[in-house]
Amino acid sequence: MKIDILTLLQKMKIWRLWLLSVILSVLLSEAVTSAMGLLLKGRVTADYLLTGFVASLLVASLVVGIVVYFLEKLSRSQLLLTSIFDTTAEGIMVADGAGHITMFNRRFAELWRIPADVLATGENDAVLTFVQDQLAEPEQFLDKVQQLYSTPDAISFDTLSFKDERVFERYSNPLYIHGKLVGRLWRLHEITDIVERKYTEEKLRLLFELSPIGFALNDLATGKFIEVNAAMFEETGYAHSEFLALNDWDLTPQEYEPQELKQLESLRTTGRYGPYEKEYVRKDGTRYPVLLNGVLIRDRNGCELIWSIVQNITERKLADQQIHQLAFYDALTNLPNRRLLMDRLQQAFSASVRNGQYGAVLLLDLDDFKTL
Repeated sequence: MKIDILTLLQKMKIWRLWLLSVILSVLLSEAVTSAMGLLLKGRVTADYLLTGFVASLLVASLVVGIVVYFLEKLSRSQLLLTSIFDTTAEGIMVADGAGHITMFNRRFAELWRIPADVLATGENDAVLTFVQDQLAEPEQFLDKVQQLYSTPDAISFDTLSFKDERVFERYSNPLYIHGKLVGRLWRLHEITDIVERKYTEEKLRLLFELSPIGFALNDLATGKFIEVNAAMFEETGYAHSEFLALNDWDLTPQEYEPQELKQLESLRTTGRYGPYEKEYVRKDGTRYPVLLNGVLIRDRNGCELIWSIVQNITERKLADQQIHQLAFYDALTNLPNRRLLMDRLQQAFSASVRNGQYGAVLLLDLDDFKTL
């Protein structure tokens, strides 16, 4: 009943509220002053009536002022709560003890894609009939709803999967007012993006771990390895835990320091480095060639890190050597061939022109070499 009175007062205009207060005050004050006149003088005089009338006006004005103040304060609070209710990212719906929908926010209708006229009916069965066609497992959904309505004090959390691949988290708990159970609160939170992001992260993690190319995350300030994949550390002969105790300088021969400093400068100025070649030192002291390139990133704390791609180019180097060998040396005798001779002659000719010097070519004919 209190809620009905407050609602009625909020809908009334101020002048009507003031007029109602005046009428009630006049009736009350006149009754009191008349009773006092009869009690004190044995009759009702005009001065008593006038005094009562003036007092009733003052009281009515004071009452109206107080009521208006609290009604405006209540109205602002209600508007704030309504705004929060309608703009929250969660879909919220309240049902009474019988399962009838008494309240819902805009997000709830958006998530379920329920027409406003269906929700406005307040009929829970109509809403359930509409939404179950969207779900991947409608029978399980309906069973859960019926179970919760049959156990009013139960608290529930589960996940709903939709046919269009959306995923919701659903929370449900009993709703109490002044310790009395009045209904059930339902909350929906869409986690489709979170699930997709986790799935993407899992795929990237799998690619990271199984990639035949080395990946390494280093601290820019110290060069310490923070994260590496198997292709990065297995070639070095170190165990994973041993490798993470190292930094890039532990693997890099001293003679590459000028080149390393140049690449670090490129990182700081352009945000990336490479590609460039150098060698890494294995645990047993042997070396192998690598091709590196990478980018500068920042973590959540603002620390500068380097993501690097590290390729073992040993096979490529061997292939290059074989190509060079086949191009300039005889495959049978392993002696220099005509192509290498012409290459060296061209180099000598260019050097003589550049330096202003002269040279000569000496030909030696080995007996029976042509037969061989």
